[in-house]
Amino acid sequence: MPDDALLVALSKLQTADLCSAACVCRQWRRVCTSTKELWTQLNLHAAPSQITDSQVLALVARAQGGLRSLTFTSEEVTDSRALHRVSEATLAAIVDASPELTWLTGFTTLNEAGAATALGTESPAEAFRILR
Repeated sequence: MPDDALLVALSKLQTADLCSAACVCRQWRRVCTSTKELWTQLNLHAAPSQITDSQVLALVARAQGGLRSLTFTSEEVTDSRALHRVSEATLAAIVDASPELTWLTGFTTLNEAGAATALGTESPAEAFRILR
């Protein structure tokens, strides 16, 4: 299959399906891992205990600086205490690697001051506009 046609099909997939598609064959893996446009919106649907900071950072790296949206969802999450937790260092690494990031939601780990520090802003209100 030509890369252009494959890219059209892959662009319709959600994050988990795109990760699976990268395991199909060498061509699919090459296209999946080298096309940053496929990774601009990461929607991670997993229980908080099923995804690690290093896995999140690996997916963020695939966006090659083009990540705009990172969302965690889980059917297990019923209140904010069950949201995904990442370290302040991981949040800072996500922000540093993603200058186009405007939407980050579905996890908590920081208070307002910590979020402001990690996101490089003086204003906790600005940090939580991004963290929603």
